[in-house]
Amino acid sequence: MPRLLWTQKEDIGPIARHATALAYDMARRHVVLFGGQNFVDNNVGAGEELRGDTWRWDGESWAQIADMGPRRRYMHALAYDRGRERIVLFGGVTWSAPDGGPEGSLGDTWEWDGVYWTQLADTGPAPRAGMAMVYDDARERVVLFGGGNDAGYFGDTWEWNGEEWAQREDIGPAPRTSHAMAYDARRRCVVLYGGTVATQQAPKVTSASDTWELSDDGWIQRSDMGPGRLEEHAMAHDARGTILFGGRRLGRSAVHAIAETWEWDGRLWIQRQDMGPAARYACAMAYDADRDRVVLFGGRSDKVAMNFGDTWELADALPVP
Repeated sequence: MPRLLWTQKEDIGPIARHATALAYDMARRHVVLFGGQNFVDNNVGAGEELRGDTWRWDGESWAQIADMGPRRRYMHALAYDRGRERIVLFGGVTWSAPDGGPEGSLGDTWEWDGVYWTQLADTGPAPRAGMAMVYDDARERVVLFGGGNDAGYFGDTWEWNGEEWAQREDIGPAPRTSHAMAYDARRRCVVLYGGTVATQQAPKVTSASDTWELSDDGWIQRSDMGPGRLEEHAMAHDARGTILFGGRRLGRSAVHAIAETWEWDGRLWIQRQDMGPAARYACAMAYDADRDRVVLFGGRSDKVAMNFGDTWELADALPVP
């Protein structure tokens, strides 16, 4: 079986940041990035900034393509609506400076058509951040699950049809935030892993290690084993399976960032790679279907006070002789 290999492509482009979002624009054949949070001079003690910039990655270089549109934010979600050839943005967290308006969780829905951002809705899911969102190709809907705000965590499932949001499910995975999802086109289901969930005991929150799938039959839990109890990891589905990278793993005494690559084949999680990007959490990934590459950008280190601004790609290497 071919081995998966990470290759670093760029260390220049968007400013180093975490809690950004990526989506692959199939119509225009590039990865799109929006927003995130960065440290001034990449130094936590120097303060934090929010970003509201839009970039594209064509496989060779980054180019900024907009600096106007949705408010600056982080912990938002992006998904590409293949039927309508639009990238959909929902929610996140913002604060008042420097662009005005109230701070806190957002509940707005925007679309990117390759040239302009347009706000389409401010109703639907409650304002939130840390949710996950993917496009369900079989149902031709953008699917959103979970997230949280100051009132707590959500366990609701919503679908966007291009005009309005409709709540689909109120049962399934426990309410959570900082989880990840990907759409398995071959098996026609949404795959969800991990996240931060509430508990009745101290500490009041913990990380989850469960795998769920959403199809026409609703949510079904498939496994409670795999990469471990993770939060703020990233997932994308390539031509072979669902890829998971990084995140923060809950250990016996502490939470620490990891640099592991795992693959879900529909039955089991298999660790594929322990070399490549440095350990990080709150990074973003998307699958470039035309180039058959999983693209990763950014994230935050828990060893030093810094964000990452590097770009990596994961692809099949040549088989070992």
